[in-house]
Amino acid sequence: MGLSYTFRKSALDNLQRWDVTAQGLLCTDTKTEQQNLVHYSFIQSVRLQFQPYREFRHNNFRCRITTTNVGVIDILSTSYVDFAEFSDEAKTYTPFVKALVKQVKSVNPNCVIYLGQAPAVFKGNLVLILVVVAFAFWLIFAIPIGQNRVLALLLIIIGALQYLKMSKNINSPQQFNGEEIPDDVLPQTAVNTSTDIK
Repeated sequence: MGLSYTFRKSALDNLQRWDVTAQGLLCTDTKTEQQNLVHYSFIQSVRLQFQPYREFRHNNFRCRITTTNVGVIDILSTSYVDFAEFSDEAKTYTPFVKALVKQVKSVNPNCVIYLGQAPAVFKGNLVLILVVVAFAFWLIFAIPIGQNRVLALLLIIIGALQYLKMSKNINSPQQFNGEEIPDDVLPQTAVNTSTDIK
């Protein structure tokens, strides 16, 4: 217990420090020094998942905390640094999340810990990927197109199927009742492109 994690979600947000305390999850705005304490008894669920973003935000995972008093809180494993630049905070995010889950489970046994995406989101993503693959196959066989375009479509199909496999392995919805959080829903600390936050 007593672990902290600091990150900035976007250009519109200030740098926040989150502390796992005995009383609850404490958020401190490092600019205004305003503090908010979320008591563990108010936390209904914690969802851990891979959260892919385009281009700039790599190795990004999300800890989504749903509460009865302040709504939904998203804590990400990457931190905004500058336009199109995000630092990888996996090294401190992972132990923070493990400490948070352990403390919440200890104090509030009614809190549900989820791994992966919500079922509706997961199914929607699968359907979307399958539609893309089916459409690419249709283009290849139904319309006479050049060799380069066929190659491009095949690459799209391969990419979509790889994402489908990764999504099934990492973001498959499940409820966590064990002691050790699976590595699949936590960022890889070996991938470290961290940059100091300005």
